[in-house]
Amino acid sequence: MVDNPNGGPKDIYEFIEDYLKIREEGFIKSHRQNDTGVGKTLEDLLGIKENDDQAPDFADYELKAHRLNKGSTMITLFTKAPDIKGANNRLREEYGYRKDPSSKYKELHSTLSVGKVTGENQLGLQIIENRLYVTSFGKPIEYAYYSLDSLLSSLRAKYATGKAVFAGAESRGPRKSEEFHYRTAELATGMNPDNFIKRLQEGKIKLDLRLGVYKSGKNEGNLHDHGTGFRIFPRNEEDLFENLQDLIADYVKEAKK
Repeated sequence: MVDNPNGGPKDIYEFIEDYLKIREEGFIKSHRQNDTGVGKTLEDLLGIKENDDQAPDFADYELKAHRLNKGSTMITLFTKAPDIKGANNRLREEYGYRKDPSSKYKELHSTLSVGKVTGENQLGLQIIENRLYVTSFGKPIEYAYYSLDSLLSSLRAKYATGKAVFAGAESRGPRKSEEFHYRTAELATGMNPDNFIKRLQEGKIKLDLRLGVYKSGKNEGNLHDHGTGFRIFPRNEEDLFENLQDLIADYVKEAKK
């Protein structure tokens, strides 16, 4: 048992019991009206405090939630800004766009991967020597990079115990009134950091730029970074973890004995 300051279940067994109760409730209204609603809602229901630290979400497990019925939904492994301070804001200003033609400010929301380009600036990713660069028209943007060592350090810090629980929820309704029915839970153990760079090179791990700007208040005009995330599709979890276990099916099997 691990005493976690973020609260929540004390161990994996308590998580399963709490999760099954949540599962029985059916559809629950989202506690947040954006992409992170599926994770935020589950954390609230489990009594996990919202935090920005690197500690496990509960006990010694990292908790990740995703939408089951939306094929394009990815799981955020961790968030990290480029190594050079201010790079994200510069990216937004130089490669962003005005969502509303009348807006004074640019934003940049784009999913990037190695081997593909997107948008009018043909943004992508490329590994050169020991760095991951954001590229434009195939050329690295000199200030927008991550050292591979820094990425692996962030990954190891986030998954210090090598354990994670991936929860899946059915989603219904528009984003402003979205509801979730949490249905699946998978235990992943044996995180293999070496595979991270391989999957990044293969384009299976992607970088999500979610760079907005505050449009009012004291921070008007400043960067609003919603979390530059390294993300993966749920179907590719097995590329990072050595063991995957269906917690719900195993619980039901044990209960029938």
